[in-house]
Amino acid sequence: MGKYSPLADYFAKQAADSLTLSFDEIEGIISDDLPKSAYTSEDWWTKSSSPQSTAWSRAGYEVSINLNDRKAEFIRTYDVSRDLSYVDELEDFYQRWDISNKRVNANEFQKFK
Repeated sequence: MGKYSPLADYFAKQAADSLTLSFDEIEGIISDDLPKSAYTSEDWWTKSSSPQSTAWSRAGYEVSINLNDRKAEFIRTYDVSRDLSYVDELEDFYQRWDISNKRVNANEFQKFK
């Protein structure tokens, strides 16, 4: 991904569902200037296959641009089927280790340490 790798790392570490970054903040993250088209065209931000778009989309964010204010709002979207896929994995884990999914108190928990 090159130039936008630091941006991808930034988004991968975020827990917030919504982030607003100024263009200056983004330039600080990537330690480089954004191209002129980032300041003049929403298309630069919304091309799904571009390296910059991949930086936030892989972390589950979509972008909304305000060119006049030079700000980008990133909103995390969720794929319910993907986000809940861990449920099957947990059920398999419980069955494999013969663990009940009932609540356990602190003394019972010591058995698993």
